[in-house]
Order: sequence, then C-alpha cells, then structure tokens
Amino acid sequence: MKHFTIPVFVPEQACPNRCVFCNQHSISGCHKQPEPDEVREIILQHLQTIPEKDSHIEIGFFGGSFTGIEPELQEKYLAVANEFLISEASIPGGADTRQRIHGIRLSTRPDYVDIRFFNY
Repeated sequence: MKHFTIPVFVPEQACPNRCVFCNQHSISGCHKQPEPDEVREIILQHLQTIPEKDSHIEIGFFGGSFTGIEPELQEKYLAVANEFLISEASIPGGADTRQRIHGIRLSTRPDYVDIRFFNY
C-alpha cells in the first residue's frame, strides 16, 4: 500500500515565528490563506493524480500552527476535509469518489495544543 498526503498550506497562521523548517513563504511560495472552496479544489485536483487501489490517502494542513488559528476557520477547513473521509460504513467500490481520504494531518506547535483537542 502506498501512502499519499494531499498538502494544503495555511501559511504562517497563528505562528509567531518563521522557522526555517516551516517558513511557507519560502518553502511553498504560498502567501495567502486559502478559502474553504480553494481547499476543496486542491483536494479534488490531487485525488485525480492518486490511484484508488492500494492507496492510503491523508489531507495534510501544513504551515503555521493549525490549532492556533481561530476555531471558526479550523471548523471550515475540517468540514471540507470531512466531505472526503472514508467512513467504516462505506461499501468498497460503491463509495462516492469524494470519499477517498483515510485521515487528516496537521502542523502545529506543542504550545497550541490543549485538553480541548483530546475530547473528540
């Protein structure tokens, strides 16, 4: 099985620093925050290039600190990602093409994680 991560860049959101390992302005060339519709389009474009068979696919929110951005924007991004998540009830071969993602990853700083993130 091959592992794929669809990158969605949320440049420098909520992060007070521009560390060399995550400075999205220089690494990705991404300078503006994507709108939820743009996130959906990014996911759809990447899914067209990933084989369905024997693929484990995740959406990765990279850059900045995802858990430090305002909760409303987090929820909008996660709602878009959720549209593509494969549920355990999905029937192999009968699932909608939008339901192909197995997981969600995100970049964050340890000091932007608190107990509320463990209550899901």
